[in-house]
Amino acid sequence: MIGFINNKYIPIKQMKFSHTNLSLSRGFGAFELVMCLNGEIFRKEDHLARLEKTLEILGLELNRDIDISLVLQNLVLKNNLNSHLIKIIVSSSSKLSDEYNLKSPGLFVWPVSFSVPAPALVNRGVSVIIRDYSRFLPEAKTTNYLASVYYLSGEKGKKFFDVLFRTGNEVREASRSNVFLVKDSVLITPEKNILMGITRKVVLEIAETLGIKVKYSPLSDDDIKNSDEIFLTGTSKGIMPVTMIEGMNESSGLPGPMTKLLIQEYNTLLPG
Repeated sequence: MIGFINNKYIPIKQMKFSHTNLSLSRGFGAFELVMCLNGEIFRKEDHLARLEKTLEILGLELNRDIDISLVLQNLVLKNNLNSHLIKIIVSSSSKLSDEYNLKSPGLFVWPVSFSVPAPALVNRGVSVIIRDYSRFLPEAKTTNYLASVYYLSGEKGKKFFDVLFRTGNEVREASRSNVFLVKDSVLITPEKNILMGITRKVVLEIAETLGIKVKYSPLSDDDIKNSDEIFLTGTSKGIMPVTMIEGMNESSGLPGPMTKLLIQEYNTLLPG
């Protein structure tokens, strides 16, 4: 496999991060993840626009001579990518612990193998937990996944797919995805203090096409407890039904009709 680093295409095995890289030493960097299916990157322009927004929020000034869109396309061709995710990191290096140079950061891009979620998993739905946590700069997609890794690896003996983050009495998003619920045929999702997910955007477009009513609102504990359906959205997971929360069945314990309809419509939009 070929990746891109320091303006060069090289084998992934030769890609190295310096010990002075701020993503490595401080967890500070922009991150983006795109999906390539059948040689086509899904919603590439949306992902690049979000990356640009993250760079703006973090104050990272990437060399404008670098065409990330072209880099992505070249990696698709050089690696003959079919079913892969492509990771993008933009991060600076600093030799002094108290001085950070955010100008001219490095660009690191590489593909990883990927399989769409198994139909059996989607048909069954997944289990999630809820933990109190509020992400710093939630509108930015960064390399800081501390809470996600901590909760997803630290709950010994518990099997769950993701963790919902709660601030006060508001559930805004999950550690790696956006969250939707359905109540009385209305699709409800937060719109403030969250990462604007690309799959979330696609779902909202589908809902508009199908004439589904959408309400933008924070989700309280009671909203989640009394919902008819809940699902997560993300690049690597698509639309994933939630059928169990904190070990208790969500509603019927099966994916609901609106979730299944949205999954069906979403799958028709995927490349290939």
